[in-house]
This record gives sequence, C-alpha cells and structure tokens, in this order.
Amino acid sequence: MKSRHFLKKSINLISDAYKGGMYKRLVGIVSRHALGLIVDEVERVNHIGFDNESCGCVLRATYDLPCACELARYVYGVIPPTVLHIM
Repeated sequence: MKSRHFLKKSINLISDAYKGGMYKRLVGIVSRHALGLIVDEVERVNHIGFDNESCGCVLRATYDLPCACELARYVYGVIPPTVLHIM
C-alpha cells in the first residue's frame, strides 16, 4: 500500500518543465523518475539520432522505456503514452 502512495505522489509532483511540449501526454501517467530518464534520452538524440546501433537501446532493455533512437521521431512532436510499457 505504501508503494502505491509513493508512486501516486511521484506522479502528482511533476515539475512545470514536463507539463508542456513533448512530455505533456506523459504527465500523470509515469513517475518523475521515468520522466527524468526519458528527458536524458531525449538529450542523447542530438548525438544518436535514429541509429539504434549507436544507441544501444539500454533504456528500452532495462526499464522498457523508449530509448534515444526511438525518441528521435518525437523531437518535434509529442511522445505518446503508447511507447511506454504498461508497468
């Protein structure tokens, strides 16, 4: 029960930086930690682009979150929740 409270609190305490732009559809769905990981991967897009060999897809393999080569297609759009694993 305590872990549910922590997740709910984490989801609800999202900074304003995530409420606009490409992350707006993820707010309220994923934790702040997951959003932070995604933000870091978006920053890697500048170096990786669509090249999955350079990316290594570590975030997808470890957290089942979209990695840099996947997020490259959303740089000028909004990341849809469908790219996230349900858990």
